[in-house]
Amino acid sequence: MTQNQILFMEWMKTYEPQLYKATISKVGLGAADQDSWWQSFVGAAKEIIPTVISARSQKKLLDVQMRRAERGLAPLNVEQISPTVRVQAGISQDIKQIIIPTLLGVGALVMFMLLRKK
Repeated sequence: MTQNQILFMEWMKTYEPQLYKATISKVGLGAADQDSWWQSFVGAAKEIIPTVISARSQKKLLDVQMRRAERGLAPLNVEQISPTVRVQAGISQDIKQIIIPTLLGVGALVMFMLLRKK
């Protein structure tokens, strides 16, 4: 393993011990081929990270809800505080400035050609 890979593992062990332990338990402590072990380690970490982050988020939300309950407040409506993704459909102003004159020009050319044939 490279020095940077070792540093990463030490960082993970210090600052993300739950993730480190789960990853190590999934791949074991090492193998004869260090490169393939490292790839397995990284792959396992990528699989585990979403679960850990989700669990942390749920724990934080549960803690907030419990504090509110202790103070006699109603629980938060999670759907109101969850992030929303806005998708903008349509044509940007820059594209409109290019397309509209082009379409008008093509339309005028077609009209001119049709009137000329008559």
